[in-house]
Amino acid sequence: MHFIDGSQKDYTEIVFFPTAFWELSCSLVSTITTFLVIVLCIISGFYKTHTGRIVVWINFADFLYSGSKVIHALVRGKSNRYCMALQLMSGYGLISSIISSALFGQALFRILKTQCTTVSERTMKIYILIGVILPLAEPVASYFTKFTVYSQELDTCVHRVYHGHLDYSFIFQRYIPFAFVCTFSIAFYLQVVFTIKTIFAEVNSRELWGFLAYPAIVILCWLPHLTLDIVLSFNYNVHRLIVSIVVMNAQLQGFWDALAYGLSKKVRESLKEICCTERKLSEVSAGSCSNTSHTDSEIEYVEVKTDDEWPAPKNNK
Repeated sequence: MHFIDGSQKDYTEIVFFPTAFWELSCSLVSTITTFLVIVLCIISGFYKTHTGRIVVWINFADFLYSGSKVIHALVRGKSNRYCMALQLMSGYGLISSIISSALFGQALFRILKTQCTTVSERTMKIYILIGVILPLAEPVASYFTKFTVYSQELDTCVHRVYHGHLDYSFIFQRYIPFAFVCTFSIAFYLQVVFTIKTIFAEVNSRELWGFLAYPAIVILCWLPHLTLDIVLSFNYNVHRLIVSIVVMNAQLQGFWDALAYGLSKKVRESLKEICCTERKLSEVSAGSCSNTSHTDSEIEYVEVKTDDEWPAPKNNK
């Protein structure tokens, strides 16, 4: 969601896809960082682990959400179908990202409780069902409710809230998912804090702190946004600067997710190993070429004497 713009009509338009560069700066940063982390995870082979797959998926979902806003700034389509296509991409990425991030809190709690640093195959399938399949309901609902349309007045894609009517689409597609995920994350943090008291040594690993970071990012990015949405729904006036800060803070979720686990120790070590291997191969290649490219001045010739030049052997009497 972006700025709410009042008009003389019987509805208010909420801008979902801003066009000004300063409004897109946070989305652009998130798009670049999430893309780089996905590439790093693939190059390092980190995606082959259960944890790596979750990390890649969360960053991919963030990339869909923030990348759709960047695409709109470049393409600037002017039709309802275009806006709907962007919303399907953006909405799915957003819901999938926050749900998958909340699952990291649940994964952390299971790791601390069982003292096992791996995620089981059965648990992984449940994560895929909840974090990948379940969010598909959001774009389906967006399509049937016409969640986003093109505004000729604002020249961008907006969500219209009609005066005197409850906005059920926004309630079920934004308020409820955001409130549930934030509450879910906070509840698991309370369980984690209690568990850490008994096995505090388990959280010394940076990998476990990575699990702890993701749901915290959801809370820090979207709890203020959810609070702002509720305040605005009661027609309270909020300063434009506060709205800008809260909205741009939410758009930084991809950036913080990328830093939280994308630059993990495993990824850094794998990249270091790859770089060292490539360096050794280049040195070996350069060395073999230098050994076979001697000039005549670098070759030492050994003079071999013939039999006539050797002194005759002495006769021992």
